[in-house]
Amino acid sequence: MEELSLSVVIPAYNAAGTVGATLACMHRELEAAAAVYPEFSYEILVVDDGSTDGTAGIVSSMHLPHLRLLSKRNTGVSDTRNFGLRHATKTYLWYFDADDLLFKDSVVRLVEFLRLGPDLLKFSSVTEDALTRHRIESFNNSATARIIFDGSYADFLSDNTVGFSSCFIIVRRELLIESGITFDPAISISEDVVWNIGLALHNPGARIIVTDLNAGRYIVNTASTVNTASITRNKLHLDGSMRFLAFVESELPGPSYMHRSLSVFRTNAVNQIITRFLSCRFNGPELKKRMKETLAIVDNSGVDSRQVQVFRRLATSPMLMRTAQMLYRRVFLPYVKPRLGRN
Repeated sequence: MEELSLSVVIPAYNAAGTVGATLACMHRELEAAAAVYPEFSYEILVVDDGSTDGTAGIVSSMHLPHLRLLSKRNTGVSDTRNFGLRHATKTYLWYFDADDLLFKDSVVRLVEFLRLGPDLLKFSSVTEDALTRHRIESFNNSATARIIFDGSYADFLSDNTVGFSSCFIIVRRELLIESGITFDPAISISEDVVWNIGLALHNPGARIIVTDLNAGRYIVNTASTVNTASITRNKLHLDGSMRFLAFVESELPGPSYMHRSLSVFRTNAVNQIITRFLSCRFNGPELKKRMKETLAIVDNSGVDSRQVQVFRRLATSPMLMRTAQMLYRRVFLPYVKPRLGRN
Protein backbone atom coordinates (compact mmCIF):
# COMPACT_ATOMS: atom_id res chain seq x y z
CA MET A 1 0.00 0.00 0.00
CA GLU A 2 1.27 3.47 -0.91
CA GLU A 3 2.59 5.59 1.94
CA LEU A 4 0.27 8.46 2.87
CA SER A 5 2.83 11.20 3.48
CA LEU A 6 3.39 14.85 2.69
CA SER A 7 6.39 17.16 2.35
CA VAL A 8 5.60 20.85 2.88
CA VAL A 9 8.26 23.08 1.32
CA ILE A 10 8.29 26.69 2.53
CA PRO A 11 10.75 29.08 0.84
CA ALA A 12 11.61 31.94 3.19
CA TYR A 13 13.46 35.15 2.43
CA ASN A 14 13.52 37.83 5.15
CA ALA A 15 10.30 36.37 6.56
CA ALA A 16 11.05 36.98 10.24
CA GLY A 17 7.81 38.87 10.70
CA THR A 18 5.56 36.10 9.40
CA VAL A 19 7.27 32.71 9.33
CA GLY A 20 6.62 31.95 13.01
CA ALA A 21 2.84 32.28 12.62
CA THR A 22 2.91 30.33 9.36
CA LEU A 23 4.85 27.43 10.88
CA ALA A 24 2.71 27.33 14.03
CA CYS A 25 -0.44 27.21 11.91
CA MET A 26 0.92 24.59 9.50
CA HIS A 27 2.19 22.40 12.35
CA ARG A 28 -1.15 22.59 14.15
CA GLU A 29 -3.08 21.52 11.06
CA LEU A 30 -0.67 18.72 10.13
CA GLU A 31 -0.78 17.34 13.66
CA ALA A 32 -4.59 17.42 13.58
CA ALA A 33 -4.53 15.34 10.40
CA ALA A 34 -2.03 12.88 11.87
CA ALA A 35 -4.32 12.44 14.90
CA VAL A 36 -7.26 11.53 12.66
CA TYR A 37 -5.23 9.37 10.27
CA PRO A 38 -2.43 7.53 12.12
CA GLU A 39 -1.02 6.27 8.82
CA PHE A 40 -0.34 9.86 7.72
CA SER A 41 3.15 11.29 8.15
CA TYR A 42 4.69 14.59 7.18
CA GLU A 43 7.75 16.82 7.12
CA ILE A 44 8.08 20.60 6.94
CA LEU A 45 11.09 21.92 5.04
CA VAL A 46 11.82 25.61 5.48
CA VAL A 47 14.38 26.73 2.92
CA ASP A 48 16.04 29.94 4.05
CA ASP A 49 17.01 31.80 0.88
CA GLY A 50 19.92 33.78 2.33
CA SER A 51 17.81 35.87 4.71
CA THR A 52 19.47 38.72 6.62
CA ASP A 53 16.73 39.44 9.17
CA GLY A 54 17.03 36.44 11.50
CA THR A 55 14.51 34.21 9.74
CA ALA A 56 16.64 31.10 10.30
CA GLY A 57 16.96 31.82 14.01
CA ILE A 58 13.21 32.10 14.43
CA VAL A 59 12.65 28.80 12.64
CA SER A 60 15.32 27.03 14.70
CA SER A 61 13.95 28.35 17.97
CA MET A 62 10.52 26.81 17.41
CA HIS A 63 11.77 23.22 17.95
CA LEU A 64 8.84 21.69 16.08
CA PRO A 65 8.82 17.95 15.34
CA HIS A 66 9.30 16.94 11.70
CA LEU A 67 10.67 20.40 10.88
CA ARG A 68 13.90 20.78 8.94
CA LEU A 69 15.67 24.08 8.26
CA LEU A 70 17.71 24.21 5.07
CA SER A 71 19.88 27.23 4.28
CA LYS A 72 21.30 28.45 0.98
CA ARG A 73 22.55 31.63 -0.64
CA ASN A 74 19.97 34.02 -2.03
CA THR A 75 18.88 32.94 -5.51
CA GLY A 76 15.16 33.74 -5.57
CA VAL A 77 11.94 31.91 -4.82
CA SER A 78 11.92 29.66 -7.90
CA ASP A 79 15.37 28.21 -7.28
CA THR A 80 14.55 27.94 -3.56
CA ARG A 81 11.47 25.82 -4.26
CA ASN A 82 13.58 23.58 -6.52
CA PHE A 83 16.10 23.21 -3.70
CA GLY A 84 13.29 22.09 -1.40
CA LEU A 85 12.08 19.52 -3.92
CA ARG A 86 15.55 17.96 -4.04
CA HIS A 87 15.48 17.47 -0.27
CA ALA A 88 11.86 16.33 0.11
CA THR A 89 11.26 12.65 0.93
CA LYS A 90 7.49 12.10 1.16
CA THR A 91 4.93 10.84 -1.37
CA TYR A 92 3.21 14.17 -1.91
CA LEU A 93 4.67 17.67 -2.07
CA TRP A 94 3.08 21.00 -1.15
CA TYR A 95 4.76 24.35 -1.78
CA PHE A 96 3.59 26.96 0.72
CA ASP A 97 4.49 30.62 1.29
CA ALA A 98 6.13 31.88 4.49
CA ASP A 99 3.45 34.51 5.10
CA ASP A 100 0.23 32.57 4.51
CA LEU A 101 -2.05 30.63 6.86
CA LEU A 102 -4.61 27.81 6.86
CA PHE A 103 -8.16 27.40 8.02
CA LYS A 104 -8.79 25.16 11.02
CA ASP A 105 -9.07 21.44 10.17
CA SER A 106 -8.22 22.15 6.52
CA VAL A 107 -5.40 19.60 6.32
CA VAL A 108 -7.67 16.91 7.77
CA ARG A 109 -9.99 17.52 4.83
CA LEU A 110 -7.09 17.56 2.36
CA VAL A 111 -5.75 14.24 3.64
CA GLU A 112 -9.22 12.76 3.09
CA PHE A 113 -8.75 13.49 -0.60
CA LEU A 114 -5.12 12.32 -0.67
CA ARG A 115 -6.31 8.95 0.61
CA LEU A 116 -8.07 8.57 -2.77
CA GLY A 117 -4.62 8.53 -4.44
CA PRO A 118 -4.69 11.44 -6.92
CA ASP A 119 -1.60 12.66 -8.74
CA LEU A 120 -2.67 16.25 -8.11
CA LEU A 121 -5.05 17.75 -5.58
CA LYS A 122 -6.30 21.27 -6.30
CA PHE A 123 -8.14 23.31 -3.66
CA SER A 124 -9.11 26.92 -3.03
CA SER A 125 -8.07 29.82 -0.85
CA VAL A 126 -9.38 33.08 0.55
CA THR A 127 -7.39 36.27 0.00
CA GLU A 128 -7.16 38.26 3.22
CA ASP A 129 -5.94 41.74 3.99
CA ALA A 130 -3.52 41.47 6.92
CA LEU A 131 -5.50 44.16 8.73
CA THR A 132 -8.77 42.17 8.64
CA ARG A 133 -7.52 38.59 8.88
CA HIS A 134 -8.96 38.05 12.37
CA ARG A 135 -12.45 38.89 11.17
CA ILE A 136 -12.05 36.39 8.35
CA GLU A 137 -10.66 33.75 10.70
CA SER A 138 -13.65 34.20 13.02
CA PHE A 139 -16.11 32.85 10.47
CA ASN A 140 -13.65 30.20 9.35
CA ASN A 141 -14.17 28.12 6.24
CA SER A 142 -17.63 28.00 4.70
CA ALA A 143 -16.73 25.79 1.73
CA THR A 144 -18.50 22.48 1.37
CA ALA A 145 -15.36 20.46 0.50
CA ARG A 146 -17.12 18.78 -2.41
CA ILE A 147 -15.17 17.08 -5.17
CA ILE A 148 -16.06 19.09 -8.25
CA PHE A 149 -13.78 17.18 -10.64
CA ASP A 150 -12.07 13.79 -10.50
CA GLY A 151 -10.40 12.67 -13.69
CA SER A 152 -7.49 13.24 -16.07
CA TYR A 153 -5.65 16.54 -16.19
CA ALA A 154 -6.31 16.82 -19.95
CA ASP A 155 -10.07 16.40 -19.48
CA PHE A 156 -10.08 19.00 -16.72
CA LEU A 157 -8.15 21.51 -18.83
CA SER A 158 -10.42 21.10 -21.84
CA ASP A 159 -13.06 23.06 -19.88
CA ASN A 160 -10.94 24.94 -17.31
CA THR A 161 -7.79 27.01 -17.02
CA VAL A 162 -4.62 25.70 -15.42
CA GLY A 163 -3.58 28.97 -13.78
CA PHE A 164 -3.87 28.34 -10.09
CA SER A 165 -1.22 29.11 -7.50
CA SER A 166 1.32 26.42 -6.68
CA CYS A 167 0.57 27.09 -3.00
CA PHE A 168 -2.88 25.59 -3.40
CA ILE A 169 -2.08 22.39 -5.23
CA ILE A 170 -0.57 19.24 -3.75
CA VAL A 171 1.26 17.04 -6.24
CA ARG A 172 2.79 13.59 -6.21
CA ARG A 173 6.53 14.15 -5.80
CA GLU A 174 7.55 11.39 -8.23
CA LEU A 175 5.42 13.04 -10.91
CA LEU A 176 7.60 16.15 -10.67
CA ILE A 177 10.82 14.17 -10.62
CA GLU A 178 9.93 11.86 -13.52
CA SER A 179 8.67 14.76 -15.64
CA GLY A 180 11.57 17.04 -14.71
CA ILE A 181 9.13 19.76 -13.64
CA THR A 182 10.84 22.54 -11.72
CA PHE A 183 10.41 26.30 -11.38
CA ASP A 184 12.23 28.40 -13.97
CA PRO A 185 14.61 30.72 -12.04
CA ALA A 186 14.61 33.14 -14.99
CA ILE A 187 10.88 33.84 -14.59
CA SER A 188 9.99 35.83 -11.50
CA ILE A 189 6.42 36.76 -12.43
CA SER A 190 3.76 34.04 -12.73
CA GLU A 191 6.45 31.42 -12.20
CA ASP A 192 3.85 29.15 -10.63
CA VAL A 193 1.68 29.40 -13.76
CA VAL A 194 4.68 28.41 -15.89
CA TRP A 195 5.21 25.50 -13.47
CA ASN A 196 1.58 24.46 -13.89
CA ILE A 197 1.83 24.68 -17.67
CA GLY A 198 4.81 22.32 -17.52
CA LEU A 199 2.84 19.91 -15.37
CA ALA A 200 -0.06 19.97 -17.82
CA LEU A 201 2.05 19.58 -20.96
CA HIS A 202 4.00 16.63 -19.59
CA ASN A 203 1.27 14.87 -17.62
CA PRO A 204 -2.06 15.07 -19.47
CA GLY A 205 -3.05 11.65 -18.14
CA ALA A 206 -2.39 12.50 -14.49
CA ARG A 207 -5.40 12.13 -12.21
CA ILE A 208 -6.46 15.41 -10.66
CA ILE A 209 -9.01 15.90 -7.92
CA VAL A 210 -10.44 19.41 -7.64
CA THR A 211 -12.33 20.46 -4.52
CA ASP A 212 -14.07 23.68 -3.56
CA LEU A 213 -12.54 23.50 -0.08
CA ASN A 214 -11.14 26.89 0.96
CA ALA A 215 -8.10 25.56 2.79
CA GLY A 216 -5.57 28.35 2.29
CA ARG A 217 -5.56 31.86 3.71
CA TYR A 218 -3.61 34.04 1.27
CA ILE A 219 -2.46 36.97 3.38
CA VAL A 220 -1.91 40.37 1.77
CA ASN A 221 0.30 42.61 3.87
CA THR A 222 0.15 46.32 3.10
CA ALA A 223 3.88 46.53 3.83
CA SER A 224 4.69 43.88 1.22
CA THR A 225 7.28 44.99 -1.29
CA VAL A 226 4.95 43.80 -4.05
CA ASN A 227 2.41 46.35 -2.93
CA THR A 228 4.79 49.32 -2.80
CA ALA A 229 6.08 51.64 -5.49
CA SER A 230 9.63 50.26 -5.39
CA ILE A 231 11.05 51.54 -8.66
CA THR A 232 13.75 48.89 -8.99
CA ARG A 233 11.37 46.05 -8.16
CA ASN A 234 8.70 47.28 -10.56
CA LYS A 235 11.16 47.42 -13.45
CA LEU A 236 12.20 43.85 -12.67
CA HIS A 237 8.54 42.86 -12.63
CA LEU A 238 8.01 44.51 -16.01
CA ASP A 239 10.90 42.56 -17.51
CA GLY A 240 9.62 39.40 -15.82
CA SER A 241 6.14 39.87 -17.29
CA MET A 242 7.68 40.20 -20.74
CA ARG A 243 9.57 36.93 -20.23
CA PHE A 244 6.32 35.30 -19.11
CA LEU A 245 4.58 36.45 -22.31
CA ALA A 246 7.48 35.17 -24.42
CA PHE A 247 7.21 31.79 -22.68
CA VAL A 248 3.47 31.52 -23.32
CA GLU A 249 3.86 32.49 -26.97
CA SER A 250 6.61 29.87 -27.36
CA GLU A 251 4.12 27.19 -26.26
CA LEU A 252 1.29 28.30 -28.58
CA PRO A 253 -0.83 26.76 -29.96
CA GLY A 254 0.00 23.71 -27.84
CA PRO A 255 -2.10 20.54 -27.58
CA SER A 256 -5.87 20.96 -27.96
CA TYR A 257 -6.59 20.59 -24.25
CA MET A 258 -4.29 23.56 -23.55
CA HIS A 259 -5.78 25.99 -26.07
CA ARG A 260 -8.07 27.63 -23.54
CA SER A 261 -5.37 27.99 -20.89
CA LEU A 262 -2.69 29.35 -23.20
CA SER A 263 -5.09 31.88 -24.72
CA VAL A 264 -6.08 33.11 -21.26
CA PHE A 265 -2.43 33.31 -20.20
CA ARG A 266 -1.47 35.35 -23.25
CA THR A 267 -4.16 37.91 -22.37
CA ASN A 268 -3.14 37.85 -18.70
CA ALA A 269 0.52 38.35 -19.58
CA VAL A 270 -0.22 41.36 -21.76
CA ASN A 271 -2.45 42.93 -19.09
CA GLN A 272 0.28 42.20 -16.56
CA ILE A 273 2.88 43.98 -18.69
CA ILE A 274 0.66 47.05 -18.79
CA THR A 275 0.09 47.17 -15.02
CA ARG A 276 3.80 46.64 -14.39
CA PHE A 277 4.62 49.44 -16.83
CA LEU A 278 2.30 51.76 -14.93
CA SER A 279 4.11 50.82 -11.71
CA CYS A 280 7.41 52.11 -13.04
CA ARG A 281 8.98 55.54 -13.25
CA PHE A 282 11.24 56.33 -16.20
CA ASN A 283 13.16 59.46 -17.11
CA GLY A 284 12.26 61.31 -20.31
CA PRO A 285 14.31 59.49 -22.97
CA GLU A 286 13.88 56.11 -21.24
CA LEU A 287 10.09 56.61 -21.01
CA LYS A 288 9.77 57.24 -24.74
CA LYS A 289 11.96 54.25 -25.56
CA ARG A 290 10.15 51.87 -23.19
CA MET A 291 6.72 53.12 -24.33
CA LYS A 292 7.60 52.34 -27.93
CA GLU A 293 9.02 48.91 -27.12
CA THR A 294 6.14 47.93 -24.86
CA LEU A 295 3.50 49.14 -27.29
CA ALA A 296 5.08 47.03 -30.04
CA ILE A 297 4.99 43.93 -27.82
CA VAL A 298 1.37 44.61 -26.86
CA ASP A 299 0.29 45.18 -30.47
CA ASN A 300 2.12 42.10 -31.77
CA SER A 301 0.36 39.91 -29.20
CA GLY A 302 -3.01 40.38 -30.89
CA VAL A 303 -4.67 40.95 -27.50
CA ASP A 304 -7.28 43.72 -27.48
CA SER A 305 -8.38 43.91 -23.85
CA ARG A 306 -9.66 47.01 -22.08
CA GLN A 307 -6.19 47.46 -20.53
CA VAL A 308 -4.63 47.38 -24.00
CA GLN A 309 -7.04 50.02 -25.28
CA VAL A 310 -6.26 52.30 -22.32
CA PHE A 311 -2.52 51.75 -22.73
CA ARG A 312 -2.68 52.71 -26.41
CA ARG A 313 -4.33 56.02 -25.48
CA LEU A 314 -1.78 56.73 -22.74
CA ALA A 315 1.09 55.88 -25.09
CA THR A 316 0.13 58.77 -27.40
CA SER A 317 1.77 61.23 -24.97
CA PRO A 318 4.75 60.84 -22.63
CA MET A 319 3.20 63.45 -20.33
CA LEU A 320 -0.08 61.54 -20.18
CA MET A 321 1.77 58.29 -19.46
CA ARG A 322 3.92 59.91 -16.77
CA THR A 323 0.78 61.25 -15.04
CA ALA A 324 -0.88 57.82 -15.19
CA GLN A 325 2.24 56.20 -13.71
CA MET A 326 2.34 58.70 -10.86
CA LEU A 327 -1.34 58.12 -9.96
CA TYR A 328 -0.88 54.37 -10.20
CA ARG A 329 2.15 54.38 -7.89
CA ARG A 330 0.86 56.89 -5.38
CA VAL A 331 -2.80 55.91 -5.19
CA PHE A 332 -3.50 52.46 -6.61
CA LEU A 333 -0.46 50.55 -5.35
CA PRO A 334 -0.44 51.71 -1.70
CA TYR A 335 -4.20 52.04 -1.11
CA VAL A 336 -6.17 49.89 -3.55
CA LYS A 337 -4.06 46.93 -4.64
CA PRO A 338 -3.36 45.59 -1.12
CA ARG A 339 -7.08 45.01 -0.71
CA LEU A 340 -7.48 43.31 -4.08
CA GLY A 341 -4.64 40.79 -3.81
CA ARG A 342 -0.92 40.67 -4.56
CA ASN A 343 -0.94 39.52 -8.18
